[in-house]
Amino acid sequence: MTDPITPDDVAGAKLTALPDLVIIVFNKLIAEAWDGHRAEVYQEDAVAAILDAGVVATREEVFERHLLNVEPVYQAAGWSVVFDKPGWNESYQAYFAFTRP
Repeated sequence: MTDPITPDDVAGAKLTALPDLVIIVFNKLIAEAWDGHRAEVYQEDAVAAILDAGVVATREEVFERHLLNVEPVYQAAGWSVVFDKPGWNESYQAYFAFTRP
């Protein structure tokens, strides 16, 4: 019998489900944005970089395959990750904030 996935197993399962190039893309974007305390990675920059890397062919595929759902992987690696998406009346860009816990 197969056991259900546990909350502790999710990050590992997500890591194996994400293409390596997605992690490489996010690592690069985090390093470029790091100011010593925080890195803000904008969703549109991540989508563009994933497309440029050839992971998928279209923007729609990025979202259909959940390639931006990197929070569990980076949290398991020791990051505090918050995804902030504007509400319907807000004008800022959606972004991931990576900080030390």
